[in-house]
Amino acid sequence: MRIYGKTSTLIASCIALVMGVALAVVYQWYAEEQEKTQRLEDRLDVLSKREKRSVVMQRINEQMEEIANQERRISDQQRIKAEEQTAVAEQMRRNAEEERQNAQEAEQRAVEASKVAKSERVIAEQQRANAEYQRRVADTLGYITLARQLGDVSIKQSESGNHELAALLSYASQLYTTRYNGNVYASSVYQSLVIASQSKQQWTMH
Repeated sequence: MRIYGKTSTLIASCIALVMGVALAVVYQWYAEEQEKTQRLEDRLDVLSKREKRSVVMQRINEQMEEIANQERRISDQQRIKAEEQTAVAEQMRRNAEEERQNAQEAEQRAVEASKVAKSERVIAEQQRANAEYQRRVADTLGYITLARQLGDVSIKQSESGNHELAALLSYASQLYTTRYNGNVYASSVYQSLVIASQSKQQWTMH
């Protein structure tokens, strides 16, 4: 009975030892698992925070990209407007240059027209002076011719016995000839004077 009792106690002790070891192993395993779980949870928390931070950063990047795109679009619009304004300014400059050239050409044409007008006026004045001179020459020649014709008529009137009329025509012939610088010694003028001077009474009277 004593042996059986000792055996039972030994078995119980072994069982208790085994149970204690088992409990210690289970507790160690549980503690390690708890630690692993905590580490996983901490890691998940870190990853979650990183993910949230990544999402925030992504949204910030998207907003920054959108802002950059808007600024690029605004810059493109401003560049297009600046190019259009530059083109308009260049066109206005070309138009102003063309107008300036046209004004210079118009001024040059006006100057040339003024020169032509002055030249034509000078020519017209010369032509008028020449015409006036030709008219005076024609008048002079006409009066000189008339003086000679009067001399011829005076001679014929003397031959016809009209001495008074002959003397008057002779005087007119001599007057026109002298006034217009004709040749007093032309045959018709001189001869009419000689014939008229033969009658002293008639010559003195006229």
